[in-house]
Amino acid sequence: LDLVTIIMSGGGGLLTALQTAADSGDGWAFAEIRAALDRARLSNRTPWSQLGLLGDRFDIGELRDLVAAAELAGSEGARISESVATKSDVLRARLQSEVERNAESLTEQMLVPVGLLLVALFLFLGFALFEQFGESSPPDWLETASVAPPRLVARG
Repeated sequence: LDLVTIIMSGGGGLLTALQTAADSGDGWAFAEIRAALDRARLSNRTPWSQLGLLGDRFDIGELRDLVAAAELAGSEGARISESVATKSDVLRARLQSEVERNAESLTEQMLVPVGLLLVALFLFLGFALFEQFGESSPPDWLETASVAPPRLVARG
């Protein structure tokens, strides 16, 4: 939608903007959009009617909303590029909020595993510490540091 808006702002027509935007992408979604635009051109219908059918076929509510906004803009005489740009901004904001909500949910789900890992780390370190202090024998350095008392040798 952003590309359609940019092309139309540069002086391109609606059909040119739609076709150029559809040609710029790869994948099955862009192929379906290109096919819908080709059907509209060959049957002398508006591109919105074919895009609306595409939205109904794949149950894409956003595409149906865009078609309704474009038809309203066309019948009311409003500028279609403004309508497309507004719809693009709304869709982008909605997708961004969805992504942020999913990221927050995944972050909250990670609190328990990270907490358990920290508890396991402290238990491991605590066990090693108590094991070191719990030894009853003196450290090795005390045993090597002790010196036997000197012997007295009688001369005679």
